[in-house]
Amino acid sequence: MKRASLLRDLAMEKVLNGGPEAADRLEAQAAAAINAENWDRARQLLRWRLEMRYPLEQKDRATIDRLFRLMDEAEAKGIGGTPFCEAAPRVKLPFVDGLRL
Repeated sequence: MKRASLLRDLAMEKVLNGGPEAADRLEAQAAAAINAENWDRARQLLRWRLEMRYPLEQKDRATIDRLFRLMDEAEAKGIGGTPFCEAAPRVKLPFVDGLRL
């Protein structure tokens, strides 16, 4: 398991130390997540963009803050997002197959 976390950490470091191309990729992925109403993924990508060493202009930082607020408002209104129960994978448990709840 340590190998997987090491690889993940190295990949994350590479992304956070990336230049304008990496920043553009993160922003494009965040935009796609927003269009798909996947707020959790969009928030994660935008947080990573804020953590990148490649600098953000003040207006871009303000835009990201505004996107966070808009996603929070949409989530509060029940728009988009993935409810926790739907996000969990469906697993058939053989020991409760005939059990009635």
